[in-house]
Amino acid sequence: MLFAKTDKNKIIGFITLKLIGGKCLIDLIAVNPKYQNKGVGTLLISKAIKSFSDYKITVGTEAENIKAVNFYLKNNFKIVDYYLIFHRHN
Repeated sequence: MLFAKTDKNKIIGFITLKLIGGKCLIDLIAVNPKYQNKGVGTLLISKAIKSFSDYKITVGTEAENIKAVNFYLKNNFKIVDYYLIFHRHN
């Protein structure tokens, strides 16, 4: 599922969601830098919550991404787990 926010017929932000095992996962959310801190991300999160109110909505992000962590906390998400994922780069 994809929701987008537009301004003057241009996409300024979007959110993608996946339904997995009875849960709704926020897969990706992005807002054009010119529109950040203006409520666009919160509007997209609110649309997702309203549209998938029958599902538990989850999201994952890097702990070092303080801006994203604070955004989700501001939008009433809670940290329920913390784990490490290792990537090998060639």
